[in-house]
Amino acid sequence: MGLSQDGITCLVFAARYAHSRNTTAAYVVVDEILRKWDHIPGPDRIQLCKEAKNEATYNFDQWSRLYEKLERE
Repeated sequence: MGLSQDGITCLVFAARYAHSRNTTAAYVVVDEILRKWDHIPGPDRIQLCKEAKNEATYNFDQWSRLYEKLERE
């Protein structure tokens, strides 16, 4: 199952929306990103992780799942 550029863009936008929300949005977005991880190109993975580290103001334990995954690769 491939992921279109539009799909990747939607994940990036969803992450950006959820970075500053103290809600379950981060959990939902991170789970979806991780489900699609193998279909997200490397540069987009790096972007998602970089923005999670630099922009998230809540739910750090959720966002850290992304950059921990990237570090294990």
